Amino acid sequence: MVENSISNRKAMSKSELAQRYGIHKETLRKWIVGNRELMKELKKIGYNKNRNLLSPKELQLIKEYLGF
Repeated sequence: MVENSISNRKAMSKSELAQRYGIHKETLRKWIVGNRELMKELKKIGYNKNRNLLSPKELQLIKEYLGF
């Protein structure tokens, strides 16, 4: 269910993504920052940790690297 809801989105806030996984936004942040390969790939496409909205490309990478 979570996988499909991410795949079909144009963009999503970090809070909404965390809520869909049933975790706190801070936990999501820790998962992202704690995965060096994911962070490397996110930075390549212009990820900004201070921006609340995740692009479709960012969502796809998060899904791939975190296994969702």
